[in-house]
Amino acid sequence: MVKHIPILVCLVLCGLTLAPKATRKTAKPGPVATALADATYVDKGELRRYFQSLANVTARDKGQRIKTLAQWRETHRNGLALAFGGTGLVGKYKGLDVAVDGILHKQQGLVDQSLATPMSDGRTLAEVLVDACKEVEAQCE
Repeated sequence: MVKHIPILVCLVLCGLTLAPKATRKTAKPGPVATALADATYVDKGELRRYFQSLANVTARDKGQRIKTLAQWRETHRNGLALAFGGTGLVGKYKGLDVAVDGILHKQQGLVDQSLATPMSDGRTLAEVLVDACKEVEAQCE
């Protein structure tokens, strides 16, 4: 039985060597991807997970706790502070804040309104915010 261990180890190593490598997705082109052009995969992952979570929370809430755009902005501001405050990520990538704000605030404007407000395309403001978070997430690949 002991004689077969080296053969098994060789087979496992060969299998791992020949197995297809996991590929990383390519970031969707856009202002966030441009700002993160020199970012590490780890930093991109942190940002990607944050915006994925923000989209998830916004979608699941359905306007029950976060009822207005002002409350959503406060949630986002607090989430950023909790996730990244005191880390080396703050201010590390020039233009990232402007790029993210450009995507998140492109369709919502500055007027406080209910997240249930229907937009011109038939979606609610909450749905627009979820899609905007997903857009930022896609550019963080």
